[in-house]
Amino acid sequence: VTFGKYTVTWIIGDHVIESLVKRGKSPLCPVIPTKEHEDENKAYVFSGWDDGKKTYKPNASLPRVSADVTYTATFGSEVERYVGGELASGRIKWTLDRFNGTLTFEGKGSIPEYSDSTSSYKKYDAEIYTIIVKKGISEIGKSAFARMTNVRVIVLENGVRNIKMDSFAYISTITELYMPKGIASISQGALYSCDNFETFY
Repeated sequence: VTFGKYTVTWIIGDHVIESLVKRGKSPLCPVIPTKEHEDENKAYVFSGWDDGKKTYKPNASLPRVSADVTYTATFGSEVERYVGGELASGRIKWTLDRFNGTLTFEGKGSIPEYSDSTSSYKKYDAEIYTIIVKKGISEIGKSAFARMTNVRVIVLENGVRNIKMDSFAYISTITELYMPKGIASISQGALYSCDNFETFY
């Protein structure tokens, strides 16, 4: 124990990572768990953490730290590496790389506000760690990414000018946010309850 902190050991295949976590805080793995597949078009999807007594889902909050603990990454069966879809009548396309959890949006116009019919990417919520919005997209719609449970990094490329209400609200796992130059408006609550930023550009 170091000044009220405990060692959390993360085992991901052959890789071992240690981090110090304050007593009473829920730990968060500092890297994205991945497992290589011999076929570049296939992926093994991270399925959770095992502490030797219990397995936790990928988007579950791990128990608050009260002692040194070890978590081992587990992975499911192989899947197609890339999935995708269209939004805004085909003007915007999204692609999810299920190997590293990167969700990318390309096209022109606005990412629509959240609804069950438009946000087909949200069914992969637990697998998404990074969101990249490419140049050409001008607006992030209301609640488009609200309450996603595993997102660590958000990258908005130049061209995004408006971020609507609650766009990224209640994503407590975000640690890095990269904002473009030329933002015109960030609406109320766009980043509400995003409390774990380490990097903000």
